[in-house]
Amino acid sequence: MSKKIKVVHVISGTHIGGAERMLQKIVRYTDKSCFDVEIISLNGMGVIGRELVADGIAVHAFSLNSKHFFSSLIAIARLLRKLQPDIVQTWMYHGDFFGGVLAKICTKAKIIWGVRVALHGKQLERRSTWALALLNALLSYFVPDVIISNSLDGRDTHIRFGYAKNKFILLPNGFETERFKFNSAKREEVRAQWQVNDQEFVIGMAGRYAAQKDWSTFLKLINELRKKNLQVKAIICGLDIDDENRDLIENIDKLDNKDSVILLGPLTNMIDYYCGLDLFVLTSLFEGFPNVVGEALAIGIPCVVTDAGDCRELVDDRYVAPCGEVSTLGVMCQMIIDMDKYRLAEHKEKLAKSLREKYDIKNIVIRQQDIYVNLMREKDKHRRTKND
Repeated sequence: MSKKIKVVHVISGTHIGGAERMLQKIVRYTDKSCFDVEIISLNGMGVIGRELVADGIAVHAFSLNSKHFFSSLIAIARLLRKLQPDIVQTWMYHGDFFGGVLAKICTKAKIIWGVRVALHGKQLERRSTWALALLNALLSYFVPDVIISNSLDGRDTHIRFGYAKNKFILLPNGFETERFKFNSAKREEVRAQWQVNDQEFVIGMAGRYAAQKDWSTFLKLINELRKKNLQVKAIICGLDIDDENRDLIENIDKLDNKDSVILLGPLTNMIDYYCGLDLFVLTSLFEGFPNVVGEALAIGIPCVVTDAGDCRELVDDRYVAPCGEVSTLGVMCQMIIDMDKYRLAEHKEKLAKSLREKYDIKNIVIRQQDIYVNLMREKDKHRRTKND
């Protein structure tokens, strides 16, 4: 490449979340000698945004969720005209719609949309989200050049929903396997902070408080496990997973789990969190390609999951349960609890090794960069044909 390819990422916000963390990893490992990267956040400067700025990445934060909606749209349009990117890559439905349409109008960039969830359970998400997904399905034939899906389920459900079938490319999440490693000292430190002793078996789950995650099933699971294992304790984290969430607190109290569940809220240091666990559980009703499961596996933490999205691609079938089936999840968790330390150590090493081989972030970023280069070749070919 004779000059750097200018890539602008447009995302709904840069707060803590799976898409935001994946964007951060993509940007962190992008070859800066070949690609010039900037970020546009449609909803303020969150934790991930500040971390990106600290890494030397330009982040432009706007606020579409305010009285300044229209002035923010105009400002984003002006910025895109000024930057004149070669590639605009958008993330999530709002990013796809606003970033994609503005890029189409204001630039000559190749446009990449990002699909990061599976379209299941219409009743579980806000109507506005489904309306936007439907609108994006219509626009998918005209706005994006490529649609990247991080999961097979996400791709297939969006195609059935009406998205342009021939534009999809499957690119799973990648994981920082060099950073996400088990650290026994960190385990001791974080368990001391949680006031958990070595005899207690700690089960974790991470995610926002949303119907999609099916927290009620997780809490019922902990209740069932404690009937056989008094030493089981749940330590959970994520947006709204805190004492201010009255609905969550009421659900915990209803199941008499008050003394066995610790709420940490959103965390920025997930590595220490995973190191403190004995088992990670995800009870989602639908997913894309869950970052939290891959991160836990990279650390070497066993996982029990529901058959949501591409969880099955990450976890051995023996530890994948039908959604909502507390008893099946309990049997699978008990299998891990009952493992002797030698079998468990062998199991953990196998998990981490498999994750490293399949989903190392460096390999995923190389594939991402190949998509950029191929799109630029198409753009150059079209320009030459037009000139001829």
